[in-house]
Amino acid sequence: MFGSQILDVAIGMIFVFLLLSLMCSALNEIIEAKLKNRAKSLEIGIRNLLGNDKLANDFYDHALISGLFKNDQKPSYIPSRTFALALMNIVAPQAGGDRSHPLGSFRETVSQIKDDSPAAPIKEALLALADDAEGDINKLRTNIENWYDDTMDRVSGWYKRRTHTIIIFLGLGIAVALNADSAYIARNLSNDTALRNSLVSAAQAFAQKEKPADSAKQSPATDSAKQSPAKGDAAASQGGNAGSQSNSNANSAKGKSISSQSNSNAPKSAGTTSPGGSPASKVNTAARANASAASPETPTNTEASAQSMFDEDLKKIRALGLPMGWNLESDDPHLKWPGLRIWQPGVATNWAGQIRFHWLGWILTALAISLGAPFWFDMLSKFITVRSTMKPEKKSPDEPSKS
Repeated sequence: MFGSQILDVAIGMIFVFLLLSLMCSALNEIIEAKLKNRAKSLEIGIRNLLGNDKLANDFYDHALISGLFKNDQKPSYIPSRTFALALMNIVAPQAGGDRSHPLGSFRETVSQIKDDSPAAPIKEALLALADDAEGDINKLRTNIENWYDDTMDRVSGWYKRRTHTIIIFLGLGIAVALNADSAYIARNLSNDTALRNSLVSAAQAFAQKEKPADSAKQSPATDSAKQSPAKGDAAASQGGNAGSQSNSNANSAKGKSISSQSNSNAPKSAGTTSPGGSPASKVNTAARANASAASPETPTNTEASAQSMFDEDLKKIRALGLPMGWNLESDDPHLKWPGLRIWQPGVATNWAGQIRFHWLGWILTALAISLGAPFWFDMLSKFITVRSTMKPEKKSPDEPSKS
């Protein structure tokens, strides 16, 4: 009985962390859409790769690239094939006219690049890639695509690390704003049977709803065992997403959109790059946590979608009836709003008291959120499976008395 109670508390806390992680992923996506960080990260990566600002400007002005964006808003999505074709056309525009020996013409043009030319920084790299092509112009294009992809892997890594740091601070902000004290919530769950049972029921319903239809015959443990993180993507990232929302998501610049997700390992799947990790599965929540989209979206659409998801998750948390949040008229002193006007008498003292009581629980919540929604969804599936396999204790029949 005691073990079952601990398991139910654990399921309840995991469900809370999952919903808070989804909220954080959506909030991060809103911020990313406003600041356009994906496009900025992609541009920085391309400028570092090309090594010359004029060449980078010519690249973005090329018809193949300029068609991907409008109103001077740089794209967060550039296919590797498009990158290779645009760069080859900029560096050796006449090479394509030689139908008989296009690669030889390309290599000759590149070898004649002068040291003061904008393309000088990539001359040696292009010659090496041309030599490796072994006379095949298509293989040269593939080599350039792979060169671009390798660079975007590093860009995705930078983006993922930065997003993870942002997620931690956003998680702490959400914990304070919602007064989500993990220790206090867990204590109340362990003492309140009705609250604990209702939260477990909500968690089971949520997990069943989010489980993919094509794996309905699989147990959550079997399904989660097949969810192996793929090698790093954008963001989206935490997605990403998470999905994410995101983590999303990831979500990368290599022919994919760099997406937020939140959260740990980013997958290279479905054309979405995310700094936050998401399992390579069809679980709706995990995908939502990291990825914003498999194809580029406008910032307005992405922001509106993320805002809708944030509001939905906030509504779900409030409906659970948990001992969290702030209230001016709460009977619980730990949930009473201290006020914002710190200069007024008693407000600073009230805040000091709340921080002294909640600080550890808030930090634990922030750290839990930083793990990402895909992680918590996987944990929720496993714990629900364990709970479903536990059999209620049966009373043993009375032994006959010996006469």
